[in-house]
Amino acid sequence: WKNGRPEAQRGYNDDLVMSLAIACWVRDTVLQENVKELQYKRTFLKSMIVSNTKLNTTIPGMEGYKRTEVYDNMNKAQQTYKEFGWIIKG
Repeated sequence: WKNGRPEAQRGYNDDLVMSLAIACWVRDTVLQENVKELQYKRTFLKSMIVSNTKLNTTIPGMEGYKRTEVYDNMNKAQQTYKEFGWIIKG
Protein backbone atom coordinates (compact mmCIF):
# COMPACT_ATOMS: atom_id res chain seq x y z
CA TRP A 1 0.00 0.00 0.00
CA LYS A 2 1.30 3.48 -0.88
CA ASN A 3 -0.65 6.56 0.11
CA GLY A 4 -3.73 4.44 0.84
CA ARG A 5 -3.67 2.72 -2.59
CA PRO A 6 -2.69 -0.85 -3.36
CA GLU A 7 0.39 -1.05 -5.58
CA ALA A 8 2.76 -3.75 -6.76
CA GLN A 9 5.78 -4.43 -4.61
CA ARG A 10 9.06 -2.90 -5.64
CA GLY A 11 10.58 -5.05 -8.40
CA TYR A 12 7.28 -6.86 -9.07
CA ASN A 13 4.27 -5.98 -11.13
CA ASP A 14 0.61 -6.82 -11.05
CA ASP A 15 0.10 -7.44 -14.78
CA LEU A 16 -0.72 -11.10 -14.30
CA VAL A 17 -3.23 -10.40 -11.56
CA MET A 18 -5.00 -7.75 -13.62
CA SER A 19 -5.08 -9.91 -16.74
CA LEU A 20 -6.56 -12.77 -14.69
CA ALA A 21 -9.20 -10.44 -13.24
CA ILE A 22 -10.13 -9.19 -16.72
CA ALA A 23 -10.27 -12.76 -18.05
CA CYS A 24 -12.61 -13.78 -15.21
CA TRP A 25 -14.88 -10.80 -15.92
CA VAL A 26 -15.01 -11.62 -19.65
CA ARG A 27 -15.73 -15.28 -18.93
CA ASP A 28 -18.62 -14.40 -16.61
CA THR A 29 -20.01 -11.91 -19.13
CA VAL A 30 -19.81 -14.38 -22.02
CA LEU A 31 -21.44 -17.14 -19.99
CA GLN A 32 -24.34 -14.84 -19.08
CA GLU A 33 -24.78 -13.88 -22.74
CA ASN A 34 -24.76 -17.55 -23.75
CA VAL A 35 -27.48 -18.32 -21.22
CA LYS A 36 -29.61 -15.42 -22.51
CA GLU A 37 -29.08 -16.53 -26.11
CA LEU A 38 -30.02 -20.12 -25.26
CA GLN A 39 -33.20 -18.95 -23.50
CA TYR A 40 -34.08 -16.76 -26.51
CA LYS A 41 -33.64 -19.69 -28.90
CA ARG A 42 -35.75 -22.00 -26.72
CA THR A 43 -38.53 -19.43 -26.49
CA PHE A 44 -38.40 -18.86 -30.24
CA LEU A 45 -38.63 -22.59 -30.99
CA LYS A 46 -41.47 -23.09 -28.50
CA SER A 47 -43.47 -20.30 -30.13
CA MET A 48 -43.46 -21.98 -33.55
CA ILE A 49 -46.66 -23.71 -34.59
CA VAL A 50 -47.76 -25.90 -37.46
CA SER A 51 -50.86 -24.99 -39.40
CA ASN A 52 -52.70 -27.51 -41.55
CA THR A 53 -55.10 -25.01 -43.07
CA LYS A 54 -55.72 -25.59 -46.75
CA LEU A 55 -56.31 -22.67 -49.07
CA ASN A 56 -58.82 -23.14 -51.87
CA THR A 57 -57.27 -21.43 -54.89
CA THR A 58 -59.76 -22.70 -57.44
CA ILE A 59 -61.94 -20.23 -59.34
CA PRO A 60 -65.45 -20.62 -60.77
CA GLY A 61 -65.40 -22.81 -63.87
CA MET A 62 -62.24 -24.61 -62.84
CA GLU A 63 -62.31 -28.37 -62.38
CA GLY A 64 -62.68 -29.24 -58.69
CA TYR A 65 -64.18 -25.82 -57.83
CA LYS A 66 -66.21 -25.77 -54.62
CA ARG A 67 -68.02 -22.69 -53.40
CA THR A 68 -66.81 -22.00 -49.88
CA GLU A 69 -67.87 -19.77 -47.03
CA VAL A 70 -64.76 -17.64 -47.50
CA TYR A 71 -65.75 -16.93 -51.10
CA ASP A 72 -69.26 -16.01 -49.93
CA ASN A 73 -67.80 -13.60 -47.38
CA MET A 74 -65.68 -12.01 -50.11
CA ASN A 75 -68.81 -11.48 -52.22
CA LYS A 76 -70.57 -9.88 -49.24
CA ALA A 77 -67.59 -7.57 -48.72
CA GLN A 78 -67.63 -6.57 -52.39
CA GLN A 79 -71.36 -5.88 -52.25
CA THR A 80 -70.90 -3.76 -49.11
CA TYR A 81 -68.09 -1.84 -50.79
CA LYS A 82 -70.28 -1.15 -53.82
CA GLU A 83 -73.15 -0.07 -51.60
CA PHE A 84 -71.11 2.26 -49.37
CA GLY A 85 -68.32 3.11 -51.81
CA TRP A 86 -69.54 6.70 -52.02
CA ILE A 87 -68.32 7.22 -48.42
CA ILE A 88 -64.77 6.16 -49.25
CA LYS A 89 -64.44 8.19 -52.44
CA GLY A 90 -63.20 11.76 -51.83
